[in-house]
Amino acid sequence: MPVWILRETRLLLAWNLGTLCYLVCAFAVMAGSDSKATHKSIQLQDQSGVTVLVLVVVAASAGVAAIAFMLGSTKELTFWPKIFHFVISFLALILSWMVIHTRFAFHYAHSYYRNKQHGNTESELIFPGNRQPDYLDFAYYAFVIGMTSQVSDVVISSRAMRRLTLVHSLFSFGFNMAILALSINILAGSI
Repeated sequence: MPVWILRETRLLLAWNLGTLCYLVCAFAVMAGSDSKATHKSIQLQDQSGVTVLVLVVVAASAGVAAIAFMLGSTKELTFWPKIFHFVISFLALILSWMVIHTRFAFHYAHSYYRNKQHGNTESELIFPGNRQPDYLDFAYYAFVIGMTSQVSDVVISSRAMRRLTLVHSLFSFGFNMAILALSINILAGSI
């Protein structure tokens, strides 16, 4: 990117592009997978769910911190550059939020089907309709928690899944509060 663009802006644009690419790829995988394909995908991928989950959560949190720092550096800008910074900051917030819950969706799917592979016949999550869940079912579960910090019509039936859902709910609440605080800061700074 050109040197005249602020370093913070270049980093934020790179973050936005990277997260957007990840989300497009992730949802392409989710949309093209029924429950059998989801189960097979999880068997083929031997990822460390906790490590990947922690890395994505830390990266998304760093994205929010970068936005907060960048918003502090826009006070001396003129109108249109300031609007540009606010737009890419808001986009980064949305994309960071989506990355977190998309990653949790994959983590829920891996936990669910890994549990099944180890011979446990009881489901950790019971989805309405008595069908085996696919990636989009886990995305539904993760995004409901991300929006409301609670579960809806999916029943949690294991202690490990309740604990994971609790961590996700608490993180979602904190992240949503950070978004609210940054939004208030943006509005106050633009008045």
